Amino acid sequence: MEVYQKTLECSVIIDKDIVPALEKIKDKRIEELSKNAMAIPLYVSEGHSLRFADFALALGYIEKAFQQLVFFLGIVYNNIIIRIKF
Repeated sequence: MEVYQKTLECSVIIDKDIVPALEKIKDKRIEELSKNAMAIPLYVSEGHSLRFADFALALGYIEKAFQQLVFFLGIVYNNIIIRIKF
């Protein structure tokens, strides 16, 4: 439950702080980033709820959450850390 709550908190921070920073540099992946950030807690909760019923399916959801996270980290690294001056 805490993992879901923390990833949801991070999604809110992304929409509140990071998406506006990307708008400043006119990044075309803003909508995709926001959608993917909200997908991470969804996949975590789906995987958690299925862990006893269908472990393989649950693992698939967790892998999807990690894929979304890697996508997000790539955008943040390439755009915000390198190009945006806070």
